[in-house]
Amino acid sequence: MDLGLYVRVLWRFRLLVVAGLVAATALAILSFARVSVDGTDVSITHREPQLFGTEAILLVSQPGFPWGRSITERYEYRVDDATGQRVAEPLFANPNRFSDLAELYSHLVVSDEVRRLMERDGPVPGQFTSDIVGPDGQSDLPLVRVTAIAATPAAAVSTAQRAVAAFLEFLEREQQRNKIAARDRVTVELVQRPVQAGLIEPRKITRAVMVFLAVMIAVMGLAFVLENLRPRPRTEEEQDAEVDLVITPVRRTSSG
Repeated sequence: MDLGLYVRVLWRFRLLVVAGLVAATALAILSFARVSVDGTDVSITHREPQLFGTEAILLVSQPGFPWGRSITERYEYRVDDATGQRVAEPLFANPNRFSDLAELYSHLVVSDEVRRLMERDGPVPGQFTSDIVGPDGQSDLPLVRVTAIAATPAAAVSTAQRAVAAFLEFLEREQQRNKIAARDRVTVELVQRPVQAGLIEPRKITRAVMVFLAVMIAVMGLAFVLENLRPRPRTEEEQDAEVDLVITPVRRTSSG
């Protein structure tokens, strides 16, 4: 590869190359950002937002906090009205039941009814999902994770908070509607609040780089096309150098 030739061609069409460089830079910027003009005010905004995420963790339990007890097999006795005999009733449910409820609640969090409750306060600024805490969504723990993603940290936190509040309101409303006694209700406690959102997907500059390279390759290609269509006249020094290249081998052959 003759680097000297490339340099000479690009230098000859340097105005074209400079114009192409300016155009490539401008197009790359425009592919990454959006320029808005409002009267005399000019603002630049990014075309693709960054994404921030946060999580909230909910504990599915029951009154009396059985998770703090070493023995959950506790009973209370009541008199059966029909037989008049004392009947033993467990105070605490089987712990495995709460894990099953956590899986069910992870689907209720993203239900249409919960979303409608969220939208009473206005549009939801981000997206949210819900699953069970554990690898691949499999866990024996009665924990529900609510994950919110939005374009700003504040929007992500707001989305998570509104999703949790709407689900808790939905659960309490259904318990009251079905007249479930307080001692028999499932309780859901917020054990991890969505107080801070972290960056999970930064802005990508791949498109801007590709636009810049595409324009510059096209400009350099055009420079060589113009060079072939309009070759630069050779100087006397270049012509003498070509003559020497031709004559020198002939002299060597005749002297041999």
